[in-house]
Amino acid sequence: MEQDRRAELGLEAFRSSRDQFEKLVELMDAEATRKMSHGELEDLLSAEGFELLRRLLQDHLVLRAQREQRVVALNCDRIELSHHRQSSERKLESVFGTVTVTRRCYYKPDAGSAHPLDVELNLPGHRYSHGMEERVAEEAAKVLRTAISPQIPFLDPQIA
Repeated sequence: MEQDRRAELGLEAFRSSRDQFEKLVELMDAEATRKMSHGELEDLLSAEGFELLRRLLQDHLVLRAQREQRVVALNCDRIELSHHRQSSERKLESVFGTVTVTRRCYYKPDAGSAHPLDVELNLPGHRYSHGMEERVAEEAAKVLRTAISPQIPFLDPQIA
C-alpha cells in the first residue's frame, strides 16, 4: 500500500514536467514548426527544452519536500531547535531557471534556525546554484582573458 502511494505521489509530482514534454512534442509536430529553419527549431527546442529541465528540477524538489521526514535538529552549539515549520521556501537560480525549494525549518528564538534539506541538497547559502556560479566564473574568465591578453603575450590565444 505504501509503495502504491509513493508511486502515485511520484507520478503526480512530475505532472508539470510531463505536461511540458507533451507540449514540446506537439510543438515539434505542428504545421508552423514544419516550416521553420533548423536555426529556428534549435531556438525553440532550447527555450522549451530548458523549461522542461527547469520543471523536472522543480518537480523533483517538490517530491523531496513531500518526502522529507521530521528530525531532531541542533544548531552549531548543539542546542535543540524545538520549534518547527512544515513549509519554508527559498528561491534558487539554477542553470535551467528559477526554482522554489520548499523544506522544513527548525528554529528556536535566540538560537537560530536550520533547514536539513538544504544540507542534503548541498545548497549554497545564497540564491545562485553551484552550476550558475561555475557558468558565471567561466564567462568572467573569458572576458578577463580577452581584456588582459594584449598585455601578457603568453595568454594571447592567437599565439598559443
